[in-house]
Amino acid sequence: MDALFLFRHGQTDHNRTRRFQGQLDVALNDIGRAQALRTGDLVSSCLKGFFTLEGIAKLELEGATSDLARARDTASTVGNAVVAQTGLPCFFRDHPSLREWDCGALQNFTVDEFETAHPGLLPEFYAAFEKDAWSTPYPGGEAKKDVAKRLSPMVEFWNKGVDGAARRSVEEDSTWTRRARRCGVVSTHGGVIHVLLEMLKCPLPEREQIIGNGDVLLLVPHGSGEPGRWHVFRHYRVGDNVAARLGTV
Repeated sequence: MDALFLFRHGQTDHNRTRRFQGQLDVALNDIGRAQALRTGDLVSSCLKGFFTLEGIAKLELEGATSDLARARDTASTVGNAVVAQTGLPCFFRDHPSLREWDCGALQNFTVDEFETAHPGLLPEFYAAFEKDAWSTPYPGGEAKKDVAKRLSPMVEFWNKGVDGAARRSVEEDSTWTRRARRCGVVSTHGGVIHVLLEMLKCPLPEREQIIGNGDVLLLVPHGSGEPGRWHVFRHYRVGDNVAARLGTV
């Protein structure tokens, strides 16, 4: 794969009320649908703006989405936008491996509700999570290492055939994308995106750690030539901007 778009699904009512949803199949709300439209516009604009030197018609898009409704519906909206605005076919295949983390006992609770139901357990979990982020699960849920395990085949697929050594530095991003022939377009969840970024060896800077609903990240191979290492070329913030425009924040 020559480039990757990772984007988070639009807002749900669980997101709006800061309620853990994990693998609950929660639908997009009106704000989420508006965010998905904006996500589709951004992905389309990036494709037209960064992948144009030798003709966008030669670009092959590989679409993948979590099979949970909020990600699938976001993917459908993005795919429709890409087809309409670029003429490129953009179809998404369901991949259960892209589902959000299984939050176990946290699922369907807000932080305050969980603390009331299970006094003292949440701080204990957070402390353990910070100490050993690759092995401590949510109470009754998935460990981070298990999320990484189910994502590994997809990461290996994206890394296959990547010639990072062909790029001399991260300053060549635009030149690289214009030569791109295969591009992944991925609709998934905030927690999963953070795990994927670690697996792709391109964690976000601290100031960009929050990934909002509908946010888009464009990744390209890193100029170091290190196998499996990627670079965040662009991070477009959608969630708060759309919510503010609709007068909800």
